[in-house]
Amino acid sequence: VEIKERLEKLYSTKLQGELKIIVHSNEVDPKELDPKVSYIQITSVEPYFDPKELIERTTDFQQKINIKRFIFVTPFTKTGKARTESVADQYIRKTILTTERHFPYIRLRLRVHEKQLVELNPLQHTIEEVKKQTAKILQESSSQNPSLKTLQPVLSGSVCLQVQAGPLEYSKVFFIDRSAEWDKEQLNELRNALVDFLEACQVGIDKHESLCESEHDSAFQSSLEGGFRSTKEKMDSHWAEYSA
Repeated sequence: VEIKERLEKLYSTKLQGELKIIVHSNEVDPKELDPKVSYIQITSVEPYFDPKELIERTTDFQQKINIKRFIFVTPFTKTGKARTESVADQYIRKTILTTERHFPYIRLRLRVHEKQLVELNPLQHTIEEVKKQTAKILQESSSQNPSLKTLQPVLSGSVCLQVQAGPLEYSKVFFIDRSAEWDKEQLNELRNALVDFLEACQVGIDKHESLCESEHDSAFQSSLEGGFRSTKEKMDSHWAEYSA
């Protein structure tokens, strides 16, 4: 909101006529814009690193300096809606922007000199989400100062889901409900990602057990173990039915 107001104040005095700020990341069709109105589109971005960079940038500090690539993500569906209830219909468009120099810089704004678009189908997007969740669990579990306060939400959101969401739902949708729609090689990649996810959950649960100090912590540990067993059994049954 603050940036939007600053831009409106700055450019309303420089541009003649009406000024409108577009605050979403969707593609804008120039044909749908009023030629009598000036438009500025803004969106939020995050630093973008490829896997090789992340191997070298291991600390928060390293991931906040010397950055020239940024990313924002736009969800879309084939029906025209941005979002859908089923993960099997949710497409993602990644926009990767490269600036002419690295941030931080003496100037607060730098020109974008390269734009790359990458579209992921629902299965590719799901594989990526599973890998992100796996990385998050392993990061919390291997922290130099592990804490139940930060570890518990990550684990409970992975194996103690009370609603249909997350990796267990991904497994059901792609291996049971709609497996015929997808490439077998990509389905195998999803299964491998889910296996890695389960292994990460076990690592996290073991770490949680080592940090338990109270009866409440021990009760939560039992809940995690039960949720993990249930999640693993259901995923195994999905894969068995898919392979039959």
